Amino acid sequence: MKYSILILLILFLTSPAALAQLTLAIGDFKNDSEEFYLDAWEKSIPEFLKSDLGQAEELTVVERQQLESVLNEQALSMTGLLDSTALKTVGKMVGAQYIIGGKINQSGKWIRIDARIVQVATGEVKSVSVRSRNDQHVQEMVSLLANNIRNKLTGKAEYRSRMVLGRDYTLYFLGATAALGAGTVLANNTYQDYLAKYHQAG
Repeated sequence: MKYSILILLILFLTSPAALAQLTLAIGDFKNDSEEFYLDAWEKSIPEFLKSDLGQAEELTVVERQQLESVLNEQALSMTGLLDSTALKTVGKMVGAQYIIGGKINQSGKWIRIDARIVQVATGEVKSVSVRSRNDQHVQEMVSLLANNIRNKLTGKAEYRSRMVLGRDYTLYFLGATAALGAGTVLANNTYQDYLAKYHQAG
């Protein structure tokens, strides 16, 4: 009896349904900064993202040409796809369950890539972001981004909050991590203020 249950479990886990892949389409990443040199990232980010996500066994990435062809048929632009009411239609036409796009920004010395993961069927949006002080490592930034997108969608990859590169110790932080850190600093500063007032009162 035990062996029968074990065999059935193995058959289920190796069945096509259990091994079903998620299908993704990758849209544009628009440069929203005032830095013209980041315009080149608009092209490189989708290509790097496609390469990294396409290596995951549980993910299938739709060819970008196929997505562009459907958008041309629907008289839509790649840039406005994620905010378009036609997202569901386009997703179904290319066979994608999720469409990923985003923006590139710069704030002070920090360069940031924000990715939006939109579920075609429901319109639900998940966000992943990564930032760096170094503009020489876009491929590594996208690699970290892809890893955490995979984690969000499948839970297969280990979530990584930062990456240290070589001897220059360049750090990439996810936006959520940065926000958490800022909150911790703010709470600590507030505590120190109250503590100082308490001692002055005493």
